[in-house]
Amino acid sequence: SQKPAADHKPKAEAEPRPGAKPNSIEKLAADAIYNTATRANAEAGSLRERMARPGITSDLRLSPTECAGTVTRSAEGSYEIIRKGADTW
Repeated sequence: SQKPAADHKPKAEAEPRPGAKPNSIEKLAADAIYNTATRANAEAGSLRERMARPGITSDLRLSPTECAGTVTRSAEGSYEIIRKGADTW
C-alpha cells in the first residue's frame, strides 16, 4: 500500500563523496547541468557507462557517433546495442 502524498518526505540531500572537489554544479538549473554534462561528454571523446539497479544493468562504450554494449533486463533477458553514425543494430 502507498502512503498518502502528505506523508511523503524528501530524501536527505546527497553529500559529496570524500575527495570530491566542490564545483558549484548544485547551483545550476537542471537544463544547465544537462548541457554542461553533454558538452563534457563530447569533449571526452569517448566514455564507458556502467549502470546497475534492480532489474536492469548496462555496460556501454560511447562516443559522439558510436555506441556498443550490453543491456540486461532480468524479466526480458539481454541484448547487444551497436550504433555507428545514424545506424543502430
